[in-house]
Amino acid sequence: MSAEPTTMIVAVDVGNTSTHLAAYQVEFSSGGAPSLLTRLGPICRWTDTWSVDELVDGHQSGRCWAIASVNSRRENEFSAWLSEHFPTESMQHIRGDQVGISVNLGQPDRVGIDRLLAAAAAHSLPPFHVPKIVVDAGTAVTVDLIDASGTFQGGTILAGRGAMTKALNELAEKLPDLTDEQMKDSVSAVGKTTEEALASGLYWGMVGGVREVIQQLTRTLDGPPVIMTTGGDARRLPIPGDWVPDLVLLGIARVGSRLF
Repeated sequence: MSAEPTTMIVAVDVGNTSTHLAAYQVEFSSGGAPSLLTRLGPICRWTDTWSVDELVDGHQSGRCWAIASVNSRRENEFSAWLSEHFPTESMQHIRGDQVGISVNLGQPDRVGIDRLLAAAAAHSLPPFHVPKIVVDAGTAVTVDLIDASGTFQGGTILAGRGAMTKALNELAEKLPDLTDEQMKDSVSAVGKTTEEALASGLYWGMVGGVREVIQQLTRTLDGPPVIMTTGGDARRLPIPGDWVPDLVLLGIARVGSRLF
């Protein structure tokens, strides 16, 4: 597909527990390279009854759908829905080797594509030519290091709060599976009930783990890094850094703008 001066890219991030979408307008330079990405509307969560009107109102032509996923079953479900409802629109499934970021790992093909996309997007944002740490808190919590040249150096994967409460509920008979309401954004370390004590442990365990990993990664550097956070739980973490809610989606849109 040849690029128009402006194109609408719908970025789709298919996760383990939810699928998020955002629409971006891509402006191309005279040489045909993408020069500007602007998010057109809100970040939306997809269900099988979801309407494209929720994504961006009034823009009904020229859409290209760029999809990245860490869950093949859920990716197939979304692709089937998209093919049924928008059979004439372009669709591209993004692979790790299309992200366009150098990876300094022994098995780069095994890195989750969401980690690579977030890293590439973080490197594309100012300030430039400085190391960055990306904290992405969803079903899993990843804390990754990107050096000043933009190379993905690896990082740490922790269990998110939802995954931890389910695991404890399955392995310990008397521990409940907490609801989202019970897993409050900030809780006292002195839990007065089993539920409060569990919520406290989940929250402060994640906070402490992320803070410690950031410190350990920073010690490998010559100077302080820029910290960027993204993902549903990251905005609740009391850690320094810039909250970028659409970091993975921005990474998808950047790759999509090159592929269509």
